[in-house]
Amino acid sequence: MLSPCCEYTAKIVDNTVLGAGIAKIDGCAVFINGAVKGDVCRFVITEAKKNFAVGKLIEIISEGNVRILPDCPLFESCGGCTLRHIKEEYEAAIKENTVRSAFSKAGLREVNVNPTVMPCVVRYRNNVQLHFDKDGNSGFYEESSNTVCPLTKAGCAVIPKVLEDIGIASSVICKEQKLPFPEKLALRLSTDGNVSIAVTYDDNIAGCEKLADELTCRFQCITGVSAKSSGDSSYTSIRGERYLETTLCSLRFRVSPEAFFQVNYEGAELLFAKVTEYAERCKFTHCADLYCGTGVIGMILASRYRDARFTGVEINPEAVEDAKRNAEMNRIGNIDFYCGDAARFAAENKPELVIVDPPRRGLSDRMIEVIKDISPENVIYVSCNPFTLARDVKKLCGFGYKIYEVTPVNMFPRTGHVECVVSLTRGFDNELRERINCAVAYKENERILCNIN
Repeated sequence: MLSPCCEYTAKIVDNTVLGAGIAKIDGCAVFINGAVKGDVCRFVITEAKKNFAVGKLIEIISEGNVRILPDCPLFESCGGCTLRHIKEEYEAAIKENTVRSAFSKAGLREVNVNPTVMPCVVRYRNNVQLHFDKDGNSGFYEESSNTVCPLTKAGCAVIPKVLEDIGIASSVICKEQKLPFPEKLALRLSTDGNVSIAVTYDDNIAGCEKLADELTCRFQCITGVSAKSSGDSSYTSIRGERYLETTLCSLRFRVSPEAFFQVNYEGAELLFAKVTEYAERCKFTHCADLYCGTGVIGMILASRYRDARFTGVEINPEAVEDAKRNAEMNRIGNIDFYCGDAARFAAENKPELVIVDPPRRGLSDRMIEVIKDISPENVIYVSCNPFTLARDVKKLCGFGYKIYEVTPVNMFPRTGHVECVVSLTRGFDNELRERINCAVAYKENERILCNIN
């Protein structure tokens, strides 16, 4: 066991998805923030446990070949982008390995995990949540704190320039006009370049009209401003349109301030292309899109498979109303939406294809039991948490499902998050099994060759 306060020099052999370098000392893994694979570092042990230790970086003696200069001036202070100091191809490998490790820890070792699908890594967020500090400066919370890291004109590498400009201008307007500072400022950008703003205040929204007038005067792209106090569940329209219209996968979507919508348009299109690919190998007449939000996945598939019937299920009533309007706007007549409990709907309707896209905590035990009972031929699981995903897939495999394929999608480049799509099937024929075995063997040979080289 390593001792705290002792100094060591070692080569970094890997990185975690949260950006920490990993060194091995006497067989013990040491996690060191700021270190990158290939670096030779000097560090001091700050915490020692039975199976691992934490080190503090003192000096990088020599740099590894996957290290790059961060392209964001807020990198060290913000903490949101944990992988901004490494090359893109290594980030892709880290996320693929994170997903493979999650499945391995769940007891699923021979899984066909594809290479990570990689969209653009800069200015990709179309939706940002800004907070204000006591001096009225707007920015993001620093990692694991309520301390605001203020936006600067030097630029945040994650958000589009127009959202950054609006965030900084909001702070300036509140200071100049002596207006109350919002608790939170949510900015959403459409594919057309339009922006909607949703403002949350601690108490009342009395200062919002002046802020809305100033912002809409300075930024012609702003199509609407809504506001609410922190105790309210929905926003009130203050200026312009309450909704923002945007395009995704050639369909038009109207999104309300309360509803979730994908924050990375390019990443979302790549993700949904993989969902569509998996759906193409399924035979079904009825598909249930559970946890459907504003109905994006269901509508994309319904517009492609006009002879099949689709149902989107979502518990958020505002999102369901958005989904209904979106289906009507896109003239998609073979999809309906149900506001209520997803497990109950699935149990009562027994679709042949089930698509689930749950929150980070994964599927409830009840939903797992429902899928077991109704036994759809195919399940497509979209997840933002590879560990709860692997846990749930392990349970489903216990009910006769087999994993066709797992695809990581880098929906949040340069951060510690990775999205996944998994295709599960009961119809696991010999030809499909052979293709998967070949793919797994090929990747294992690649790994061995890389280690030799």
